[in-house]
Amino acid sequence: MISCQTQTGRRPTARHVVLVTIDTLRADRLGCYGNPNVATPHLDRLAKEGALALDATVHAPLTRPSHISMFTGLYPPEHPHLGPSRPPSPT
Repeated sequence: MISCQTQTGRRPTARHVVLVTIDTLRADRLGCYGNPNVATPHLDRLAKEGALALDATVHAPLTRPSHISMFTGLYPPEHPHLGPSRPPSPT
């Protein structure tokens, strides 16, 4: 979590966050990760002017549970979506 105040007691300047997630795309297929043979100028610019993850891991090898974990902070066993089309188990 990000604190609402700094050490001086002032509120920090508001910042905008853009989180780009793309399913089944290898990092080495983007210019910002060093591939000189592709044209990804918009993603390259976002990476250059913002933040670029050089080492990232996931809690699940499937998109839906990974995204739910990313946006909720819960581990996959703590939320009901365990697979791409599997309904939640009854509790």
